Amino acid sequence: MTNKGFETSFDEHTGWHTVTSFWHLGVEPSRLFTALSDAPSWKADEEPRIIGDSEDKAVSFGFPDGSRAYFELIKLGSALVRLNLSHEQIKDADGLPLIAEYWNGVIASLATRLSSQPVAVASAPGKINLYFGVGALREDGYHQVASLYQALNLREYVVATDALDWRVSVTGSLPEQHLAGVPTDKSNLVVESAWFVAAEAGIENPAPTGFAIQKHVPVAGGMGGGSADAAAALLAVNELWCTGISAKKMRESAGALGADVPFALLGETAIGKGIGDKLELVADLPTFHWVLVPNEFGLSTPSVYAKLDELREARGLSPEEAPKARVPKELIEALRSGDPHAVAPLLHNDLQEAAVALCPELAQLLEAGIDAGALAAMVSGSGPTLALLAANAADAHAIALRMRLYASNALATSGPAAGARIEQ
Repeated sequence: MTNKGFETSFDEHTGWHTVTSFWHLGVEPSRLFTALSDAPSWKADEEPRIIGDSEDKAVSFGFPDGSRAYFELIKLGSALVRLNLSHEQIKDADGLPLIAEYWNGVIASLATRLSSQPVAVASAPGKINLYFGVGALREDGYHQVASLYQALNLREYVVATDALDWRVSVTGSLPEQHLAGVPTDKSNLVVESAWFVAAEAGIENPAPTGFAIQKHVPVAGGMGGGSADAAAALLAVNELWCTGISAKKMRESAGALGADVPFALLGETAIGKGIGDKLELVADLPTFHWVLVPNEFGLSTPSVYAKLDELREARGLSPEEAPKARVPKELIEALRSGDPHAVAPLLHNDLQEAAVALCPELAQLLEAGIDAGALAAMVSGSGPTLALLAANAADAHAIALRMRLYASNALATSGPAAGARIEQ
């Protein structure tokens, strides 16, 4: 059993508090639902009454003080459940710690009684590139790049459990057709991450592991969702197997899994050099608000780079002789000022020209983003997701609503965000 901790909120209009949390348990959903629906079996100090249920999916309880608790059971595998809690209409703020203690005790008791198998959960953020400069084409086929990454409060979750064979399942908030495109065999990076941990720890024959991925970062959108999965899997497996590999060592070697994996581990905002895997943290930045506009079509990263080389050659510039890319100091200074109006004109992506050349409709979306109120609009990474900078949180939500005329899953988010972490 793992638990992320508890979050609280307060509604000034009603004067009520709400406590939310979630757990991951290695148990069959139907068994958990049965046990959760039988309050007398909890042997807790207080037994609430059931006021509603949906078999194997949800159950809600009423308490004598008038508060209500709602549980949602999300099936992640045949013996793996994410259990979401929302305890609402709480009048006494002083009682919030006792409520958290109460529910932790109840769920721990149920997990023990149901013989919940070991579970490790980690999350990692998606990212956008605030600046992406592409330098010369190298002999190894990669380009020298200079990138300014920012991690977003849009996280991927990976749940690792002991299993009889290697397996991967995928759920999440993305459209079903996007989730269906994520590999569920050994080609998924989470499996490769497990073998990477085994190699780092000197384990020759690692035990088969099951992975449940909860995806919230757009797929094939230049936002590092696959890299976030890999980073989260590294931490989850390290935790599950108790290998004790340090975070520093993990970051230093994780570039072997992909150029964006080290940043998914680090998070926050960082300058990426080399092929993007050599990172320099830009710490303690204020919050910026973004709108992401995913697209139904995908763009191959190699094809975007190839198109950039083609465009450069057409202008008489050899890809092998392109000037060295650097992140401008002016952009770093603007970010530190916290002024989005100062940041907006300094955002840049060398790959945007190539992405638009391959998908001309992106130009119309970029223009629509500005018309919707964004301070700046750019292609994120190799695309096709667009990143729109907003002046504040309210503007971001308004822009996201307007952009849903063009992309139904446009969403507001913010950054910088923490890197990969264990959720408990």
